[in-house]
Amino acid sequence: MSYTQVASVTAMNTFPQTTAFHLRLCAVEEATNGVLRLPVFLTASTPALALINPALDVGMLSWMPLDDGLRLGLPDDSHHALRARLYHLAARRLPALLHARMPGDETIPVVDLDLPCLDRRTSTARQAHWSEATGETEASGFPRTMAAGWLAASRGETDLPPLAWSFDQQLNGACARALLTPLLEAYGACDPLPEWPASAFFHARYDVTLHGSAVASWYGLGPERAYDFFKHLSRISTGIQSAVRRWLPILWAGDGALFHHPREAVALLAYSSLPPLLARSRRCYTYDALDAASLKHALSYATRRIQRQLQLWYPALASLGHPIAEQLHPRWHSKWAAELSQRPKRLCTLLANEAWLIDQYVNFAAGFHEHATLSELTGVVRRARTMHATLDARFRRWWDGRQAQVLNGLVLLEAASALSPEPVRLTITLRRKDAAGSSMAPIVLRASRGAAAPDEDAQNHTAA
Repeated sequence: MSYTQVASVTAMNTFPQTTAFHLRLCAVEEATNGVLRLPVFLTASTPALALINPALDVGMLSWMPLDDGLRLGLPDDSHHALRARLYHLAARRLPALLHARMPGDETIPVVDLDLPCLDRRTSTARQAHWSEATGETEASGFPRTMAAGWLAASRGETDLPPLAWSFDQQLNGACARALLTPLLEAYGACDPLPEWPASAFFHARYDVTLHGSAVASWYGLGPERAYDFFKHLSRISTGIQSAVRRWLPILWAGDGALFHHPREAVALLAYSSLPPLLARSRRCYTYDALDAASLKHALSYATRRIQRQLQLWYPALASLGHPIAEQLHPRWHSKWAAELSQRPKRLCTLLANEAWLIDQYVNFAAGFHEHATLSELTGVVRRARTMHATLDARFRRWWDGRQAQVLNGLVLLEAASALSPEPVRLTITLRRKDAAGSSMAPIVLRASRGAAAPDEDAQNHTAA
């Protein structure tokens, strides 16, 4: 995919722009403890209007249709107040929705908002609760995602909210180039990054999305002893390995602080450069830090790639005047390769955590086919909540005291994409401030990656 760069701030994006949008309200079925999200109302063909200020990334309601068919069963005053609040919430969500759109997409966006209940029989009791509507359900992550998969698998629903993950961080220009080059390549982008000064300072936002119906693939894996289960296991393993190695440097190396501890930095860069290992058996689906042959295999790959990693990061560290930049000059690659071979503990910890993570997903996937034919969602929700709590606890202490909880939802999205032909879309928005502290026009980078077939995975691994 090509990148879209906004070159200058013009009158069009300096002042608010009028943008049309539709509002879709979704009820949350109470029997599922606030997890099941059902589209129940889409506003009429006449869209509402919002004022969007791209420079400030904010939106406010300008006009809403008078006769939109929305009837909440409340007294008139309460009805009008809540109705206006829902439209205001939708208008505030519009900027993020517009940033995620593909170039040339001129369709009127639809903003989803959730309410606890839309049962008119209980409207009086619900009046106070509705007046505090936030547009967010209490549940998120695994339970909500697996509920969407259940809807797609058992009811054939296709109009489902997309799986979405986002992350914000501060980046300087030098680190941004070192981090974003391999990330965008992994998501299928082939154009070079636009030029910017190494001293530039950005607020970066990452948005990754996948069609909501892709989660239905979890319900079609079949039992663990089924013929195709191992093939699916291999794809899940490959997807998780790629996702964790691709995003951990984004999470921990964006501010350059990790490089104050060069051994940790080199271990992370070596780990991130490993190609995914295709599963060879039910118990051998990634590099095993406890198996001498598997560890030797991983170290062999990692040490051969250290020089390339240092070539990518040394210019960034040198431009920042980082105190240990010279220690990470590419000419010292053989020294760091020997260091990594003699002291592989940090790399081993990353590999062990990765193997644990994949094992959790494999156990999670086994048996899901049974839930697709059930009329109740309770078992799916309970299983998903348990999985979410388990991963959340482990991610809190993922590596050398560092947390990786933010990756919980992303790993689920990437694992689901490995089972589905739906493309994964990445949007990176870089907002730079000028010398006066004012926000300049954003740089928007977009890429889209489809799920690779197993044969392609094998070819990639062989080539690596």
